[in-house]
Amino acid sequence: MALLVLCLSCSLIFMLWATHSRSRPELAISSDVLRHQMNESRRTFRNSISALNSSVNGKRSAHASICSERETNVAFLKVHNAGSTTSLNIFYRFAMVHGLNVVLPRTLNSHYLSFDKSLALPNIYPIPKNETYNILANHVVYNKLAFSSVRDKNTVNVAIAREPTAQFVSAAIYHDLHRKLKNNDDSQKLGFQEMIEDFVTNPGKYKNVNVFWVHNRMSADFGLREKDFYNTRYIDGVIRNISREFTLVMITELYEESLVLLKRRLCWDMKDILFIEVKVHRGDRRDLTQTQALSEGLKKWNSADYKLYHFFKEELLNKIENEGNHFQGEVAYFKKVRQKLINFCRQNNDKNDTLVIPVSRWNTEFAITPVDCELMTMSEIPMWRMMKKRAAQRLELLMPKKVS
Repeated sequence: MALLVLCLSCSLIFMLWATHSRSRPELAISSDVLRHQMNESRRTFRNSISALNSSVNGKRSAHASICSERETNVAFLKVHNAGSTTSLNIFYRFAMVHGLNVVLPRTLNSHYLSFDKSLALPNIYPIPKNETYNILANHVVYNKLAFSSVRDKNTVNVAIAREPTAQFVSAAIYHDLHRKLKNNDDSQKLGFQEMIEDFVTNPGKYKNVNVFWVHNRMSADFGLREKDFYNTRYIDGVIRNISREFTLVMITELYEESLVLLKRRLCWDMKDILFIEVKVHRGDRRDLTQTQALSEGLKKWNSADYKLYHFFKEELLNKIENEGNHFQGEVAYFKKVRQKLINFCRQNNDKNDTLVIPVSRWNTEFAITPVDCELMTMSEIPMWRMMKKRAAQRLELLMPKKVS
């Protein structure tokens, strides 16, 4: 009953937004997006009715049988250069569909909640009084107490990690590491690949190089301090705490498997986890190859990241194994549905075109529209700005008006 009331409330809020936007065009997001949000809210309502009817008739799907109630309070730790922008898109879309409050940076010129610190209330965009934040997905350093201060006590923690050499290569290219190394005398005679390999093998001989984005960055995002990068016992303790405090640490190299597990843990729908990879390009496009020399140097210099990655990859594989025989069947089905999505979104569709995914043991029937395609392919900055506009609309709509 509570879920049905929530869905009806979301639908009403979206209709109010649409009406308010027409009178205040400077705050309007997009009529197509708002209409899409209303349709999605109705879809949630219909699916709730369908799930209840299926339960009564004894025809619940295998997924529904292990679900109790959809989780709407989720904190996603957006780890740098780990495919986390694609994940942010998923969490933003989920918040839009279900009318949820998102933890957003107050500043107008940065999508970061913090570069090197954890959450702080003065830096967060406000929400209507007596409401709570539901979704966190922007970059910020993890700290248990700071996270707890701005969210519901039942919030589920989720994160992502990537194979450390691949993560380093992505970060090194994105942040133009080779340009920072060029000023060093020892690098003048080295080529692009050799320069990076020499640096990770002998980092001490390169002076005044900013390594903030490439030195154990994943571990730093999880809250490990630089002074503890090589304190093995302390790192083991941090990893144990993360394992206890996070429901799931996804792995980039097992991304679709991670999302299916996420769907099961959070009791989400299959449409909620569908994605089209959002690529982020910046910096020099020259290739940096993952050679043995590079990996061997990084295993020492970024040893904390390797330790963290291998622990959570093993943990993920154990969780997958415990899901039973049907898990891989759901992953295979999810991949097929995602390919249909990609093919549909690549077409030059009319705005009224629809891709209908029929009911299966893994999902209720749902539809994909060109607006879904637009949202799924939207890059981080435009989507963040859209979420800020949405939050501003909602805050103005629901805040008590002053009596003149």
